[in-house]
Amino acid sequence: MSTRVLRAAGAATAAAVCLAFAAFGAESPPDPHALVDASIAAMQGTASVGSARAEGIQHEFMLGNAERAEGPWRTFYTHFAELRDGQGRYRRTDRSIGSTFGPERVFVASDGVLALRAA
Repeated sequence: MSTRVLRAAGAATAAAVCLAFAAFGAESPPDPHALVDASIAAMQGTASVGSARAEGIQHEFMLGNAERAEGPWRTFYTHFAELRDGQGRYRRTDRSIGSTFGPERVFVASDGVLALRAA
């Protein structure tokens, strides 16, 4: 193909993509705070929450400079439990799992101050 045909095809593709975004992306994305408030109101009948708890396993990649067969990225897993209240305070407990076992750490934040305790 000549470069003129490729340029015309590229311009037509770009125009089609722009038209698709204009047609489907015309409305702005919903406000995430409004979605959460609507979900809470649907479940409890009110949009006020005293506290929220999250628990799970955190997956992280860390770039290292060692030459390993699996590549430069090291994988870390952490089990965490986090409790937040409506006043901006939170408490997070986490522990490394896998080959890098570490002590349990407890983070507590209140009034703009963060405290850490590692057992």
